[in-house]
Amino acid sequence: MKLTACTLLLSALLWAACSSGSGRIEADGRAGSDTSETVGADADGEAAGLDTGKDLPPDTGVDAAVDAPLPDAGKDLLADTGKDLLADTGVDDGVDAAADAPLSDAGMDLLADAGVDAAVDAGTDAGPDVGPAPACTALKEEWIEEICNAAGLVIFDGEKCIATCPGCCGCGEYCPFTFQSVEQCIAACVATDCELYVAAQADCSFTLASGVDPAACVEALCNETWCKADADCPLADALDLGSLCVTGNCVYCSNDGGCPMGQVCRAGRCVNPAKTCPAAPPCSDLGCHLVTPGEEPCPVCVCDSLYGLPCEYDYDCWIINMHPYQYCLYGRCADCRNDADCDFGRCLPPGICYETAPGVETLYGTWLIGWYGGMDHVSYVRFEPDGTLRRGAYGPDGPWADDFPNLPCWPGEDVDMPLVGTWEPEVTQSGFLVVRMSLNVTCDTGNGWSARFVVNVSDDGKTAQFDDVDSDWTYDAVRTGNVCTPDMSSCPVPGE
Repeated sequence: MKLTACTLLLSALLWAACSSGSGRIEADGRAGSDTSETVGADADGEAAGLDTGKDLPPDTGVDAAVDAPLPDAGKDLLADTGKDLLADTGVDDGVDAAADAPLSDAGMDLLADAGVDAAVDAGTDAGPDVGPAPACTALKEEWIEEICNAAGLVIFDGEKCIATCPGCCGCGEYCPFTFQSVEQCIAACVATDCELYVAAQADCSFTLASGVDPAACVEALCNETWCKADADCPLADALDLGSLCVTGNCVYCSNDGGCPMGQVCRAGRCVNPAKTCPAAPPCSDLGCHLVTPGEEPCPVCVCDSLYGLPCEYDYDCWIINMHPYQYCLYGRCADCRNDADCDFGRCLPPGICYETAPGVETLYGTWLIGWYGGMDHVSYVRFEPDGTLRRGAYGPDGPWADDFPNLPCWPGEDVDMPLVGTWEPEVTQSGFLVVRMSLNVTCDTGNGWSARFVVNVSDDGKTAQFDDVDSDWTYDAVRTGNVCTPDMSSCPVPGE
């Protein structure tokens, strides 16, 4: 018994000595040594009272600050940048992230969204002041590097939009705050009296154009022919012209990927999101989806259409199994961008390969549509080239009744004007011009009003007949030109 007690006492003493010496066993079963890899390292990667000499191994699970200066969520946000916000020092120096090194693109985005000024490296002049919107940030021209021979970029310097010299394409961390054209910059940064509804009022196949003067407004210039591919869009030194062919028109962009941060591509150009919109309908009926068409993009409900799925970029549409979409076009999944994408027909709005007789472009513009009887029941309707439909309003006067179409509302129910919706050609065996017209109405929170018409346009394009496919009604139409206000909120009494 005495031998046993001594043996136990000796074993205890040996165990205590081993547990405090260099022969300790790590928690994962590996033999450890009394070196800089001390489990008790603080946030700077140093053991208390010891100089560690190196960072913790990345998978110890001990202090995340040693592996990277950002928490997991921050690292996820910056996954595409290939670098951390902080310089790769391996040590947290306690200094604000913006002061360690020039920020990555994603880092600039994060700071811009938070309304924080980004400091540039080496104690130089403070970085860009965040402008009135994330898409508009004041930069200094000298911040844009001159490192290659590509076309120059456009920046906002706090007062005006300027094109950096040819070859200034190395924008570095400031890339999210540059523009591809003066027109894009003006739309985001410069308060002008330019018209918002430009492409909307075109009654032809067109080219978007603006002068090289930053104060110049964009215009829609009628083309002699429908463009079939990008190569058909003209080039000119004196004008900033649309270089992309989209559904027969030469424009600046086709989806949000071609626009600065905070803007969307609609009707061929980058525009700001609408400041105020009518309440969006629930759009909960089967086969219905909310999209935001037009140069003042507000939500409208599109039903019974293959081309009603919302998107921002082409790849948003590639993952959809119900149909082999190829493009995102003005916020809607589409089959084509221009005729070169079609094996048959032309690329018609909103992005469908098909051909009609007569062509869809004969509809572009504003029409007075209705029927005549004891009173003349006619209303103004505008077919916009991107597939947006607007129904204007005028004060009924004398024999005129502003009541086309027959909306799904009870007598006396208020209807907010103008009405906004969509139109698109329907595929038929005949190849006739058959269009589906849809309008959102406040008195019907479902799919609103929708109807299909066979359209027969006169040879001179000034008059037409709209035959309702699902009834025996026929409506007469007269082309009026742009007599209504650009947003179609007010139109003249017919005949005035």
